[in-house]
Amino acid sequence: MINKAVQILLLIFAALLVALYILGIIANVFGLLEMRRSDETILTLLRASAGDRAIIGIAEYTVGSISYAGIHTPDRKDSIAVIFVHGSPGSLDAYTGYLLDEHLQAHASLYTYDRLGYGNSERGQSDLSLIEQSEQLYAFVKHIGAGRNIFVGHSLGCSIMARLAMDHPEVVHGLVMVAAPIDPALEPSSWWRPLLEFPMIRVAMPHAFLISNKELAPLKKDLEACLPLWDRVCCPVTFIHGDQDQLVPVENVDFGKRVLKNASSVSEIVLKEEGHFMLWTHEELIVDEIVKMIDE
Repeated sequence: MINKAVQILLLIFAALLVALYILGIIANVFGLLEMRRSDETILTLLRASAGDRAIIGIAEYTVGSISYAGIHTPDRKDSIAVIFVHGSPGSLDAYTGYLLDEHLQAHASLYTYDRLGYGNSERGQSDLSLIEQSEQLYAFVKHIGAGRNIFVGHSLGCSIMARLAMDHPEVVHGLVMVAAPIDPALEPSSWWRPLLEFPMIRVAMPHAFLISNKELAPLKKDLEACLPLWDRVCCPVTFIHGDQDQLVPVENVDFGKRVLKNASSVSEIVLKEEGHFMLWTHEELIVDEIVKMIDE
């Protein structure tokens, strides 16, 4: 009886795996797991919120072939740009709510973009290192051409911003780091990531997750390469982290406070009983911290 029960359980488990596999293939074929609203939906939201401000719809520029969205005030002197960098996986859609925030709109021009491989930015094509990602961001910043730049990132987006501040400190005037993975010693083992590259598995994996797998696999090594460069970061830095974050341990904040010796200021907000996705659950708090950094 026991053996028969085990056999039934194994058959059920196998059937579930097959069903998930088939569902994954169907989802990929019809794009059901794209982590992004349509351009039309995002544009409708932006137009409803912009008032007399100019909308940079869903635009593309040739350097790096990335797509971006933004709201700005064309006649603002010594313009301040707040540039949002999404995590992995993700898209510019992660920050639509921030672009629509009237409080932020009153303080700065707001921009976000699809990092290479996501959304409209050469979808499915990226396997960039942290340095290459930061250079992509640098090209975007130069394209915007603002007088001062405040960067807001979530998860891997923070790592990219930090590398930019090391290599091009002249264009970075502030960092707001939400759930930032920056300590290589805290990066988990990724022995299983090569398994996702097998063709039989790839066909059932969403494109965004395949890109995420490619860029997270070398993250530990990329962060180790950053270790001697942290003293180049001279702008103010704010860490916002959840003490129950299971994906990026809160101890990354302690690491940041140790290595940011030349930052003009370092502050932290550790949220009790909060996990990795506070970008969406604590939007008002994060907006307040962005405005505070702009004012300072």
